[in-house]
Amino acid sequence: MLTARETDKGEQMRVQGVIYGLGALALLGIGLGFWLQDRLDQETFRKVTLWVLLLAGLNLVRRGVMLL
Repeated sequence: MLTARETDKGEQMRVQGVIYGLGALALLGIGLGFWLQDRLDQETFRKVTLWVLLLAGLNLVRRGVMLL
C-alpha cells in the first residue's frame, strides 16, 4: 500500500518500523501469557482472567459514556 501511494522512503521505513514493533510487542505479550499460564493454578488463572475481562468491560463502558 505504501508503495502504491508513492510514500517517500523515510516515511515508509517509519511506518514499517511501527508495524513491526507492534507485532513484536504482541509476540512478547503472547509469550508472557503462556509463561504466566504455566505458573498459575487453574483457580487463580480463572480469577485473574475474570478480573482482566471486568476491567476491559468497564473500560469499554467508560469510552462509550465519554462519547455521549
